[in-house]
Amino acid sequence: MKNKEHKKCPKLNFGHPNSKIFYILYTEEFDSFLLSVGDLYMSIADFERAEIAYDGYIKKFPTNVSGWEKLAVCLQHQERTQEANMARKKAERLSPV
Repeated sequence: MKNKEHKKCPKLNFGHPNSKIFYILYTEEFDSFLLSVGDLYMSIADFERAEIAYDGYIKKFPTNVSGWEKLAVCLQHQERTQEANMARKKAERLSPV
């Protein structure tokens, strides 16, 4: 079995309520879960952490329409309308419909 190198990724440094700091070990095999992590944070109205997760997902999958749409909603909740509109327009440009 190939040994994978784990790195602490500062962009994915989430505070955890039961410990001082909770680090997500960054490996490419977990990138696809970042969209779900963002959804979980959105469900508890933790928009800053949701944005970090969505941003990480988009960096790995820049043509994913759903990622851009979710980022737009997240930014809108933070009253960052201009950035939300930019993300929404990006999603529209990528959308096949």
